Amino acid sequence: MRNMLLFFSLFIIAQSGLSQDYTQYHKSIINAEKQLFINEKLEEGLKTYLTTFKQYDFVFLSDVMLAMQISLLTNNEQAFLTLADKATQNGLLPRHLIKFYFIQKHPFYKKHKDSIITLYHRNRPHYLNRIDTIALQKMYDIFAFDQMEKNPLKNESETDYNKRYKPQIKQRIDKLTKLIEGHGFPSDKTIGIYQNDIMSEMKLSSQDLIYYYHNNKNNSAYSINEGQFQEYEWKFSSNLWHAVIAHNYQRQGITQIHSDTLYLREIKKGNIHPRDMAHMLDFPLRNADSDKLNIQIKKGEKFFLIVRRNNIENMEGHYKGIPFSRINLLRERFYIAPIEQDIAKIKFAKKYGIHIPYVANGVR
Repeated sequence: MRNMLLFFSLFIIAQSGLSQDYTQYHKSIINAEKQLFINEKLEEGLKTYLTTFKQYDFVFLSDVMLAMQISLLTNNEQAFLTLADKATQNGLLPRHLIKFYFIQKHPFYKKHKDSIITLYHRNRPHYLNRIDTIALQKMYDIFAFDQMEKNPLKNESETDYNKRYKPQIKQRIDKLTKLIEGHGFPSDKTIGIYQNDIMSEMKLSSQDLIYYYHNNKNNSAYSINEGQFQEYEWKFSSNLWHAVIAHNYQRQGITQIHSDTLYLREIKKGNIHPRDMAHMLDFPLRNADSDKLNIQIKKGEKFFLIVRRNNIENMEGHYKGIPFSRINLLRERFYIAPIEQDIAKIKFAKKYGIHIPYVANGVR
């Protein structure tokens, strides 16, 4: 009887972990950032970060990396170590910190550098065991073959290119949709963050993304370069799917290929970050002129203004005639902070010299 009770207790805990509501996670992160960047209450914001992360096994590493820097700003040594522990549980590699000059120069990092490596070795199996390797391999295949096919061949006409590539991108969108339905959105939680040697580390028979290049670089059927198969590890995220959807838009002209219901479901499960989704939907509209942008929005296109960090600071209440208040209503619906908070966040980062992890060219 005691063993049965223990079994059911563990089962209930496991099930509750699987069904955690990440809309609450994002609301808490928005609150933490409001405390930090709007109210400038650093200790209060750091406490909210710590409380939020404690409630979830998987958390978005980009959030933890920002919180780690806040812990150093407030000289909270214990919080720094707690966050380093959480970061290594969610994909942080010691080599990633090379990009974080603010962390590297702080006395706490220098003091605990060896401890962080110890945490990494202790937590790495937990992180790797959480990765859906089947979904990762499928995402690599979809992304890699799209990269191999997307570039025009030598002397290929625009007509011939479209005739060849359009059906292929449609097929890959269909594969991506099946992958989402079967495994969840292939992002940070499902397949882990960007890592160029993840398959090699796990000693799987599947190949790392870069090997698609090495295996096909001399194939005359493709026109590819090595950079297309490099993963941007310092972004502390994973959104290989974005390129596939963006190419679908460019060739098919379809802005939103999945429903709001699907996106909200995947956000709630933690399978996709709201800002990643928003940046993807912004992609076809970001560089539109004012008239076209307003026309598209009136037709029902979504626009979140997940913009380049250097373009947002001097905006005053509107973007190309669209008031922030209108865009913020859409952001709120998809658990994204108001634009004014993004502006404050960027200004805060510049003031203190901290690094904000980002998705593509948009602030995460």
